[in-house]
Amino acid sequence: MKPIFDEPEQYQSAVAKTAEALISKFGKLADGKAWEAARMPNLTRSERAYCEAVAVRVTRLVRGGSVPA
Repeated sequence: MKPIFDEPEQYQSAVAKTAEALISKFGKLADGKAWEAARMPNLTRSERAYCEAVAVRVTRLVRGGSVPA
């Protein structure tokens, strides 16, 4: 099985879906929750990179910035 990082379209889709789920669950608080998750000390490098990508997307969406599709 290929890691999701090897498939850019699938990776971006997963990041977008996770960001949307966080916003749906936490609303405007999703920004802080996403960054809190990205800063957990026990994450692997891959997990941290994914969580940071989600957090960046959530921040842009919550704060009204544009996010590439």
